[in-house]
Amino acid sequence: MRVAAIYDIHANLPALEAALSAIDDSDVDLIVVGGDIAWGPLPRETMERLLTLGESARFIRGTPTAMSSSRWRQNRTRTTPSQP
Repeated sequence: MRVAAIYDIHANLPALEAALSAIDDSDVDLIVVGGDIAWGPLPRETMERLLTLGESARFIRGTPTAMSSSRWRQNRTRTTPSQP
């Protein structure tokens, strides 16, 4: 199995496209996407592009990603009505 790993994308969509083009030319079976994906100039576009990879990609959360999701969970818990 051939695996490509891409990390620290920082929402740089043009660089991501270049990396994915090189990966596509390399006959890779799996793409591992590391953390620090959406912190940068084009977060929405970058995430949308990565999601088009479907089952050929696996995501690993980086420190900022983990911190953001932790904060999101805390805020969600605070705003969720209590069960009767």
